Amino acid sequence: MHTADQVRHALTHPDPAARPMMRWWWFGPDMDRAEIDRELRAMAEAGLGGAEVALVYPLRPGAPHYLSPEVLAHLRHAAERARELGLRLDVTLGSGWSYGGAHIGAEHAARRLRWERRDLGPAALEWELNPSWPGDELVSVHLGEGLPPTGWQRLPVEGARLQIPVGRGPRTVLLAWSEVTGQQVKRSAAGAEGPVVDHLSAAAVRHHLDTVGGAILEAVPAELLGSVFSDSLEVYDAGWTPGLLEHFRTRRGYELLDVLHLLEVDGPESAQVREDYGRTLSELVEQGFVATCRAWAEEHEVRFRLQGYGQPPITLGAQRGAHLIEGEGAGWTALTQSRWASSAAHLDRREVVSSEVWTWVHSPSFRAAPLDLLAEAHEHLLLGITHFVGHGWPYSAPDAEGLGWTFYAAGALDDRNAWWPAMPELSAHLTRLCAALRLGAPGADVALYLPYADVRAARGSGHDLWAACRAHIGERIPAAIRRAGYDLDLIDDDVLETVDPAAYPVVILPRIVRLPAAAEAWLDRVRAAGGTVLAIDSPAYPAGIAVPMPTDEYDDGALIDHATLSMVGAAGGGADGGGDSALAGALREVLPPPLQLSGDGGQVGAVRRRLADGELHLLANTGPTRRTL
Repeated sequence: MHTADQVRHALTHPDPAARPMMRWWWFGPDMDRAEIDRELRAMAEAGLGGAEVALVYPLRPGAPHYLSPEVLAHLRHAAERARELGLRLDVTLGSGWSYGGAHIGAEHAARRLRWERRDLGPAALEWELNPSWPGDELVSVHLGEGLPPTGWQRLPVEGARLQIPVGRGPRTVLLAWSEVTGQQVKRSAAGAEGPVVDHLSAAAVRHHLDTVGGAILEAVPAELLGSVFSDSLEVYDAGWTPGLLEHFRTRRGYELLDVLHLLEVDGPESAQVREDYGRTLSELVEQGFVATCRAWAEEHEVRFRLQGYGQPPITLGAQRGAHLIEGEGAGWTALTQSRWASSAAHLDRREVVSSEVWTWVHSPSFRAAPLDLLAEAHEHLLLGITHFVGHGWPYSAPDAEGLGWTFYAAGALDDRNAWWPAMPELSAHLTRLCAALRLGAPGADVALYLPYADVRAARGSGHDLWAACRAHIGERIPAAIRRAGYDLDLIDDDVLETVDPAAYPVVILPRIVRLPAAAEAWLDRVRAAGGTVLAIDSPAYPAGIAVPMPTDEYDDGALIDHATLSMVGAAGGGADGGGDSALAGALREVLPPPLQLSGDGGQVGAVRRRLADGELHLLANTGPTRRTL
């Protein structure tokens, strides 16, 4: 473990690898070699550590097509020039997001279940089942007797012909179709337009990587790249794939088709079927996407960096399958994607965990100032982040009119800003802090258990597991923990078998109604090791100490994109030490906080790293007024 002397050295002589990077948008891609060189030099002079190339939509006619020889030559040139300047260059394995494009046909495109419901009388019925759209496939047919329907049964379908026998009264028939979602790649470059790939299918993902990644890595040697990158998973409603039924049968031990209707209608077993279905989706995205991308990257001798959250419902633990873990989202008292990412990194004792920062900062472009960037960066540090990827740097053609080109969702954080002479000092400050906070071991005393079983049981289709968990937990619980002076890590069912029950003195259960047996056994071991389990409205674990707390759950639809996410603030008292919440009091009874602050007004955050000969604490004032502590 590192020492205090090594921390002091990191602050005075920081590792250059800790310098912040920028996402570098190439529009079109319509590029000029001389301008590529000029912008890379400007990055180096500003103290930045490199760039992540993101090829996006054209801003004028005539752009060459994505992956054309001209564009690939520009990528190779940029990588070579970055190396000469001592900069790191990463590249996204796709245009826009999520992965996909013109090379993705119906056999490789993201799919979902579509339910067709028909109310019937008692008469027998026979008709042809014809797909309503090319690529649609019938999955199953279910018949329910009565009104409301009960006693469901699965009906056989011979060829494309459905026969419904005579009934005794009103009935309902449910038809489950697998269909392509139709989602297209967002903000795609010229020639890269097309469907999003099926992230649940290893074969589909491999097809994308071989087509797009293969072309990029053939043009740009792997040794010139810091990593290949995947942005957050935003494959909306992705809830089906050709291999799902077989995987479900193998892992869950029963036939999903027999009970598939319980994803759509309520019944005594609906919650369990939905939980099993959601768990299966999580396993498939981990195997089909994360593991496939990592294996492909290793075959090509390059690292894979992942923003591992979104849809399909990827778990926190699955992020560890990437070589480099990345988050996004400020809010030091909230369960942002940055907290999701840093928690996964801490479980593996990884020193480096990055975050996409400054998305939508003081929008629109050119309104952000260094203080805006500094304030948000400090919040990411308080979330456990140790590397920054700014969002971002828009490439701008030398002959572009007016202020030049900008990206729609960000500040234009480049040398066109009047305040740019201050950027080297800001970069140096962030580099020092990131370098220092990579040393030692994570210092969180509190583990917050993620309610996978509960949120899966409430959803019968594709969903965002991070957003669902944050909405279920609410904002008050993490805010009370942080403002009381404690740091936290998120833990999930996937990682418990590798987490020492004595690793966290306190484990908090946030409104847990469904608790897997393995998790219950692990909580018992936590208590046996001397730890405390605080149960907030969690009847699933009566052995925990009950803590009352007002509910503030909300619809996870409020977390669907950056624009709405930025409006969801962290709730909780602003008094010193987290106020008088029952949770803060319960925490203090079992464990004093690492730092007991007064005068902080609930706005001074702290993060701790454990050292061989002491502790490192970073304190950051997140409020608008000066504080004397």
